[in-house]
Amino acid sequence: MEKVIEYVLFFFFYSLIGWISEEIYCYIKDKRWTKRGFLFGPLCPIYGTGALSMLLALTWCRRWPVVVFLLGVLVCDVVEYFTSFAMEKLFDKKWWDYSKKKYNLNGRICLEHSCYWGIFSVALIYLIHPFGAQKLVQIMPYNVKLWIFIILLSIFLVDLAVTVKVTRKAKKEKEKLKK
Repeated sequence: MEKVIEYVLFFFFYSLIGWISEEIYCYIKDKRWTKRGFLFGPLCPIYGTGALSMLLALTWCRRWPVVVFLLGVLVCDVVEYFTSFAMEKLFDKKWWDYSKKKYNLNGRICLEHSCYWGIFSVALIYLIHPFGAQKLVQIMPYNVKLWIFIILLSIFLVDLAVTVKVTRKAKKEKEKLKK
């Protein structure tokens, strides 16, 4: 059970770091703050999902940085592509669109961002995780991990439920306006 709790904490850690990174990246690019992500709260679950996917899929090949890079690209592209597809089908909305970038696949993934994911994979496996999130979680007593897990998971589930409800309602209203 402790391993499950740790992986859920990693998910939240990387979802928060992803949200912060996305906010900063978009501010630099657009010169203004914009609400990023799907949820109301400060998490981008796609980053948490991507990071967890990389940790689970790439740990075995950590001896070969080039393999980590290439498989990191593949893992992240699969997560990004299918997340984009699912969210668009569920909510009739695009959260990102790479169709104007070179070498894109249906506007869901593109070569430029794939390279970023490969670089992030290497950084995650060799630096960020072992010297950041993993160290932080390892030094916490089990009781602390458990309480943080319960609190964060509860907040996340409420945020997810409210966000889905509001987004689905907006989708229905948009469909009514089309008619």
